[in-house]
Order: sequence, then structure tokens, then C-alpha cells
Amino acid sequence: DGARAFVSHYDLTRALANPGNRAEQRSSLVVIDTRTMQVTQRIPVCVAAHGMALSPDGRTVYMACYGDDALGVVSFTGTQPDAPVAEVRVIPIRELPPNPTSPTYGPYAITPSPDGSTVWVGCSPPNTSGGSRGLFIAFDTATMSFDTTRATTTLVGTPFFGTYAPDGATLVLPLQGRDAIARIAVMGSSLRVVSQTPVSAEDCTLPHQVAVGPDGLYYLVCEGFHTSTRRERGTVLALRPDDLSVVHRYEVGAFPDAITFTGA
Repeated sequence: DGARAFVSHYDLTRALANPGNRAEQRSSLVVIDTRTMQVTQRIPVCVAAHGMALSPDGRTVYMACYGDDALGVVSFTGTQPDAPVAEVRVIPIRELPPNPTSPTYGPYAITPSPDGSTVWVGCSPPNTSGGSRGLFIAFDTATMSFDTTRATTTLVGTPFFGTYAPDGATLVLPLQGRDAIARIAVMGSSLRVVSQTPVSAEDCTLPHQVAVGPDGLYYLVCEGFHTSTRRERGTVLALRPDDLSVVHRYEVGAFPDAITFTGA
């Protein structure tokens, strides 16, 4: 209903400053009343939470828990509108890592299904050992568990923030490492990587998020480079939905992260 805003905190500093104390390492979900712009709740959830998704009924927040190799699930109950009771669950992909500053999988990005039945989790591990590079896995919101039958490690890069195609059967997903954009068929109980199309370095560096525009085109946000020796402005690419070819390239400011479109 737009009455609350939810803010995650990818707080690696807190994790590093409190070794051996997982409770103190956890970052918080901050809840803001959008009418007053005041913080109403700070809810400790998990270590270095980043990507988030909201359930269709607005009562559950799903958070990618980088340091815990898990998904954080915050369910709001009760009747108090300013500070409803929050139930927190942290559900690991396999098990909680002994050292949250060095996870195996590093859940980072989230892409929810339109009906709320699935939350797709893209992982960004700190290293590529153990075959964990590029893990993309489904979380079933009915069973509150990860579905290993709908998972892949065959992506050419790290999966970031994707979107569903209008057909509801396909995901379009940006990849980093080997910069590309993937199509993934996700109908039913299976997952199939349909294609992985490289993006031109001249057009896009570090694709991060994609959204469907009101004109039916895909809009791909590319972060660009921002180091002491190399600085390139970010870009947004408008892509045709049939072949993902570039219709237009927009140069934007430093380090763009995401794009969203409001309704008419």
C-alpha cells in the first residue's frame, strides 16, 4: 500500500568488527513510515543483508543474507500499524558458514516471481572454489525451503537482479564476471538456461539489474567502472525483447544501480 519502506544494510563492517559473535554481526531491516519519513522499526535479521523482495500481500520481506549463506524471512503479524510484530527466520542454502565474512555462496540478489510463489536468489561468492560460482537457486515460499531441483551453476557469470518476461515463464537475468544477459525458462518445477548473450563492453560494463519498461523493452542498468585508475560513467541499455539487441544507449551518472517504472 506504499505506507512503509524497507531498507536493507549490506553491513560488512559490522561483521568484521564482531568476529565470533554472530548476533552482533547481524545487519538490520529498517522500516520507515513513508507518511512521516520516520523509522518505526530496526529488526536484526542476518549478516550483510542485501537484495530484498516483498510478498504480494505486503506482510513478508525476503532478504538475501550474504554472510549467512541464507535467505532471511521477516513476517509481520499483529494489528499495530506503526510497529507490527516481526517474526524473523534465517534459512540457509545448506548450513550457516562458520565465518560470516567468508561465505561459500554469498546470496546477494533477489528476483521474485509475480505471484510470490518463488524467490530466486543470485549468489556472489567471495571466491570461486567448490563450484559455487554463479549459483542461482529457487526458494519456495510455500514450503519455506530452497529447491535444489530448480538451481544452476552453469551461468557464465555471477547472477544479479533479473525480471520476469511478460509471458511469466522466462526470467531475464544480468550476469557479471563475463558480462552477459541470460534467458532462463522457469515454468513448472524445472529450470533451463535458454541462452547467455554477451553484452558489448562499449555499451555496457558490469550489468546489474534489468526491468521491463512500459514500452515493452528491457532496460538494463550497467554500473560502469569506478576505480582510481579507470572511471567510466554507467549506462542504461534499452533492449528489444525478442533478441535482446540494443535499441538505445543512455549514458548516466556514476555507479547506477537499478531502474524502476511507476504505473500510469
